[in-house]
Amino acid sequence: MTCCIAYKLKNKGVILAADTAGTDNCDNQLTRVDPKLFSRDDFMFAVAGSFRLRDVLMYDFNIPKKPKNVSIDKYMRTKFINALRNTCIEKGLIKKNDDTNEEELIGEFLICYKDKIYKIESDLQVGESVDNFYIVGSGEQLAIGALAILEKRTFQAFNVKNIKDTLFDVLSTVSKYKSSVRGPFVSINNFGEDDE
Repeated sequence: MTCCIAYKLKNKGVILAADTAGTDNCDNQLTRVDPKLFSRDDFMFAVAGSFRLRDVLMYDFNIPKKPKNVSIDKYMRTKFINALRNTCIEKGLIKKNDDTNEEELIGEFLICYKDKIYKIESDLQVGESVDNFYIVGSGEQLAIGALAILEKRTFQAFNVKNIKDTLFDVLSTVSKYKSSVRGPFVSINNFGEDDE
């Protein structure tokens, strides 16, 4: 129950922005100190759903090294996702769906590696969009419209603060219409620049 946005600027990198609400199945909500966004090594993560998934990704998952002669896409869809699946099974984050008898990850997340954005869905599918953005969480559908409009605009003076403020405006708008999304909003990036 959240809204996490990854937005890519060509030749710059990726910025992640998210709300900080923790919402349970009964719509009880509180602001969480533990971040939905975090960096590890050359990766950035944005987690929606169970905070247990976030803990495993942040502390238990041993990210396999990418072989030099393998494309990022192949690495993510083989070595990376296979290691992730094994860790999630070991930590109890993959359950059988009673209706389909298929494996399901408890939650979804975005992962950014260099200038790539991937969405790992509940069936462990590794998705990559043709758009320069990806979103996870209960606010996903509301944020898509705003970001589709943003895609048509060019920023006159690029800086991290400009992009961050725009993404925070999107999140603020989503929070007006989705009870499971609320500020304060946070961001991280791999631009190699400060937020201000």
